[in-house]
Amino acid sequence: MSLHLTTDDARRLAAASEALLSPLAGPSPEVWCVEAERRLRALFPGANAAFWVAGADGVRVHSESLAPHSLRVLRAYAAADPRTGHGTMPRAPEVDAFLRWRPAHAREVHGEAEGREVYRRLGFDPARSVWFAEGLYPAGLHDFVGLFTEIPGRGELFLNVGYARPGRSRRGHEADLALLGLLLPAYRAAHHALATFAPRLAALAAAVDAGPDALLVVGPDGRTLHRTAALERLLGAEPERERLLARMEGAAAACLAVQRSSWRARGGAPGAAPFAAHDASGVVVTSFARYAVRAAFAPAGFWGQEGVVQVSAETAPGLSENAEPSDSLAGGPGARLTAREAQVAGLLARRATDAEVAAALGVSWHTARRHAERVLRKLDVRSRTEVAAALAAAAPQ
Repeated sequence: MSLHLTTDDARRLAAASEALLSPLAGPSPEVWCVEAERRLRALFPGANAAFWVAGADGVRVHSESLAPHSLRVLRAYAAADPRTGHGTMPRAPEVDAFLRWRPAHAREVHGEAEGREVYRRLGFDPARSVWFAEGLYPAGLHDFVGLFTEIPGRGELFLNVGYARPGRSRRGHEADLALLGLLLPAYRAAHHALATFAPRLAALAAAVDAGPDALLVVGPDGRTLHRTAALERLLGAEPERERLLARMEGAAAACLAVQRSSWRARGGAPGAAPFAAHDASGVVVTSFARYAVRAAFAPAGFWGQEGVVQVSAETAPGLSENAEPSDSLAGGPGARLTAREAQVAGLLARRATDAEVAAALGVSWHTARRHAERVLRKLDVRSRTEVAAALAAAAPQ
């Protein structure tokens, strides 16, 4: 059929296509689903939408427009074959048969009317479909249209768009089906990105975690993409972790603000010009340690997108075990703890073992043991159980 789009429809179609093409723009597939669903509902006024992601680990159903109890019902029906990642519905035999029939017939765009016809060919009475009666219709997906895509060995991605009551489509079923079909290329690309790029990003994060750097990775929208294992250890040992983390997030925000200002100065938009080199640095002093905080843009595309900021936090130069004493933690008569010893003291106060101290500081067990012995000597205590009380007594009142 011929499809006549208004200027507004064309604009909404472009926005929906752009949203579908950006599955890695947010910190998770769930965030992508939320934005893509919002654009789809603008393209299909009054509609609800749901994404179904089927893989070896099962089926995940995402929807902001469906009521929580409806989502629970849909999830109860959905399953996946762990060997193939294909969707299955043992509780709805007519749908299960359709899901097996669909790949062989390359059906990627479908609708309620087409589904009913396929059910009849497969020997099922659509009027008695438990999936319609107990799943889609109560969830508010009448007169639905949808997209199916599959990547061999990577699972399937389903999308359904439908209405709270029959006959609510502004254009009619055939026009809705044709309009949704225009989004198929973007939808395929999104599925490919989710299925292939996301595992690569996970592998990249694992590789970065293997290093010693305490990094906070922030996306161009200001959301946290990743915190390395070293940063998690550092935050776990730092009593003022929230203040340190807030300073790191602030450094990332400063980088992003400079970049946005650069875009505006050029009269462009994000992605319209190369990211300017920028470094936001500072020092954070806590009762535990002194940190150098540095933020700079990651190499273009390193995290799958441009405009990603990496913020590092490390003990400031010169503040090692031989560094100047800390100003905030006094020890025994005439003794003060160095920044590294203050870190060890904080861990001991929380009953950390030598092995846990070694892991938190990234040193050997023997080095951790020597640090602990010096802390006990400077604090003039005999056992580790007394460290917390000694620190409390030495803290400024």
